[in-house]
Amino acid sequence: MTRDSLELFLSPKHIALLGVSRDRNSLTARPATYAATLGSRPRVTVIKAAGPPELHGLPVCPSLADLDDRPDVAMVMVPADDVIPVLRQCVDAGVKGAVVISSGFEEGDGAARRSALTRFLHQNPHFRLIGPNCVGVTSPAADCWLTFSSVLLRGRPLSGTVGLVTQSGAVGNGLFLALQQRGAGLAHWVSTGNELDVGALEIAADMLRRPECDAVGLFLEGITDKECRGELAEVVAATGKPVVALRAAASEQGKRAAMGHTGRVIGRDEVARAALEEIGVVLVDSLDELTAALTVAAVAPRRANPRGPASVAVLTVSGATGVMAADEVARRSNLELAEFGGDVATAIAGSLPSVRPSDVANPLDIPVLGDSGTFERAIGEVVRTGVAEATVAVVSSLAHDYESISRTQEAASGPLVLAHLSPAEDFTPEQARRLAGRGVAVVRTPRDAIRALSVWAGATGRPAARDAGPAEVPLPSGLEQAGVTGTARLLGEAVGRRLTAGRLVRDAEEAVAFAHGHRDRGVVLKADGARIAHRADVGAVVVGLRGDDEVRQAFAEVAEVCAGHGDAVLAQAMADPGLELMVSVIRDPEVGVAALVRPGGSLVEIGTGSVVLTGLRRHWRPAMERSAAGAMLGGWRGGPPLDAEALYALLGDLVDAFTRRPGIELVECNPVIVHEHGASIVDLLSYHHRREGAM
Repeated sequence: MTRDSLELFLSPKHIALLGVSRDRNSLTARPATYAATLGSRPRVTVIKAAGPPELHGLPVCPSLADLDDRPDVAMVMVPADDVIPVLRQCVDAGVKGAVVISSGFEEGDGAARRSALTRFLHQNPHFRLIGPNCVGVTSPAADCWLTFSSVLLRGRPLSGTVGLVTQSGAVGNGLFLALQQRGAGLAHWVSTGNELDVGALEIAADMLRRPECDAVGLFLEGITDKECRGELAEVVAATGKPVVALRAAASEQGKRAAMGHTGRVIGRDEVARAALEEIGVVLVDSLDELTAALTVAAVAPRRANPRGPASVAVLTVSGATGVMAADEVARRSNLELAEFGGDVATAIAGSLPSVRPSDVANPLDIPVLGDSGTFERAIGEVVRTGVAEATVAVVSSLAHDYESISRTQEAASGPLVLAHLSPAEDFTPEQARRLAGRGVAVVRTPRDAIRALSVWAGATGRPAARDAGPAEVPLPSGLEQAGVTGTARLLGEAVGRRLTAGRLVRDAEEAVAFAHGHRDRGVVLKADGARIAHRADVGAVVVGLRGDDEVRQAFAEVAEVCAGHGDAVLAQAMADPGLELMVSVIRDPEVGVAALVRPGGSLVEIGTGSVVLTGLRRHWRPAMERSAAGAMLGGWRGGPPLDAEALYALLGDLVDAFTRRPGIELVECNPVIVHEHGASIVDLLSYHHRREGAM
């Protein structure tokens, strides 16, 4: 998405509202009433064929064609069957885009409408659309209200420096309200709905480029604009601004719910999560965590020099809470506990009754009941010393005066985050806003506070590669299976040349002749795999053969099994030693082509998780290096370093070949062996549509 095309949604000069109800209490009347009561920087015109010249305080025009000034964007609030005719009117009038809040484009009867709207967008590629089935666009930074959000019924929202993009309008409303009650203002919130055109990643990338946005939060059910991943990665790297996301639809039940909710097709959760992390998106696990991260981003200044771990001070009314906070800091490689020593310890001790400098530690337990002032002075002293880049203070209404805290505490150069001993407690919205105005963020729990500070600190120390679990991929029905030779033929010479030497053998003497050429390493006889996927289960593989007689005997055994299954016998040289990896290449509906790499052979028990590698190849090496498999490439149990470059080249050729053959759904290489010099594929298996095998 270009800057201009997003500008028309976030900072338009003229808006047309179509489908506004005359009933002031109707949802479709809200955009008009918001513009009239909250104040609107853009000009806003209601389009209505008949009626008075004014509606809900806004001017009315009978049609788009009758306007003397062409609108930049239209907000469409008509029944689903009327959406496309109205959009055609917009195109004819020269309107550049539309926000469509109308629902009815999901499963069932909505599928036909969805297809028709998709065709319309293909026929009008320069017309941009947000939605359908969305709440709209809320831009406090631009005084622009293309929305029916219920949060605005409470009055004009706080403007701030955070952008928010949510595929769910209801969840977005909840986040918007939570942030407002914590004094965290938004620059823009875009509810994207079904995302038939403009997608969440596209919007996030453009928000990051805007000077009014210092961070972006995402709520995703699925990735619909995977082609924008590269753009978002570049903007994250160039700006250093954080993007923090909560991704739902991890389970099969969640995927089905997402399909019914927005018609969105969801892929493997671990693949999508890895694809997001790969481009610099920080993932959280709950709405509370997302709210906390965005609150800190909105209230605290950006970290000035995000290099190395950020130092954190923790003050608490409970020693046990301090222990848990220290554990959470230790789990975050970009955070560390600040050292309280020397003059700092002396200064802090001076603010506490009967405390010696030698007793001052981090976390600092201040179990003083009924004396809120002591706790407040200790916080102020820690902040004043600058011993830590960020401070977390755990408060409780059982021990502290929240009203006093809200009137006295303020941050210095770094974040001061207040969390609660009990999740049932909270500051009032007025208290939280008062604190936010002085740079103090309020979150629910100490865990949320530490995790929010990890987002604030920047990705200087990313977690280990995500455990993607075994590469068991659900496949469409009706696929054909191809073994070693068939898969090599489908993928072409770039992959076939990496196979360990081998050929199909029709009888025992052909097997013996092949073995004569590989007596130094020995040979294996096995089913080619066109019918038998799991050879060991049926006795269709014998390894380490050298002598003529044992080759003949093994051929007889394997050939008998293959004949019973309609498979062929493959003779193959034993591979040189090295690190065995299991590699699967899949076609994911959200991310596209992805390779899953995990330890294989005897190492499978120590590294059961898959590293997920997607289309952004500059991220492959760092992803591998954070994994168990990647660590082994540097030398395992005293062995020499292995040829990582050869592995990346092999994976690149494999992914390229797979991408060129869209009829292939899955390729498994088990194993790929990485040697001291080079890398090779020992076995291949694939599943493809019938037409692909005929090509």
